[in-house]
Amino acid sequence: MDNEERLKKRFKELAERAENGVSTFTDFLNLDEQQTLAGTKLKYETFGGYDGAERVMACFPSPWDDAPEYPMTYITVTPTAGKYSEELSHRDFLGALMSLGFKREMLGDILVSGNAGYIVCSEKMAEHIAGSLCEVRRTPVKCTVTDALPEVAVPQPKPDRTVVASDRADAVTASAFGLSRSEAQEFFASGRVFINAKATLRPDEKLKEGDIISVRGKGRIKFVSFSGETRKGRLWADILRY
Repeated sequence: MDNEERLKKRFKELAERAENGVSTFTDFLNLDEQQTLAGTKLKYETFGGYDGAERVMACFPSPWDDAPEYPMTYITVTPTAGKYSEELSHRDFLGALMSLGFKREMLGDILVSGNAGYIVCSEKMAEHIAGSLCEVRRTPVKCTVTDALPEVAVPQPKPDRTVVASDRADAVTASAFGLSRSEAQEFFASGRVFINAKATLRPDEKLKEGDIISVRGKGRIKFVSFSGETRKGRLWADILRY
């Protein structure tokens, strides 16, 4: 049995348990795992701690549970030296957590604002993470477990406008992420482009308003609309950058 089949089996088991009792939840799922889940016919919901999260937990709701609570919480990580600390990146926070042996499926998105990091994580691991994470790169840090993300941590998509050659998904992807058309098509062919958390191999797919395009290693955008043509007959695409 390959990994995808094992994952489908696990999803089915969780869904069946939910039908017979209380709501059940997965660990945090990456985009590939979300695609596998989307290929099932199971009833589920997802949440990653904030709107637009890339890594999410899936909930299989019980018929007797009107408002299931996701077993996730948040950790604020701040340098103890304040403004005198070195600049820290997403990679620094993730690397520190991985070096401590924490499994990726226990961690949701890691957000960085200013010089602070905000970790979405499994509720059962929060105290352990907070008690173990004392240094990021060479910077001493302190951790505080909270029940909500502060407003400053939640990424606000920034409006942008780009010129695209056509209304095809590969054209928008190429322009939005600074790729050539052939590079964008290679990303599609290798399964590294996700539209609404589903990998697509179709570079000619037409986008719908509100579609979220994730390109592995490049980031995410939301397609808003096409808003006219340039003098050379190209299209203006309004997007939101995360």
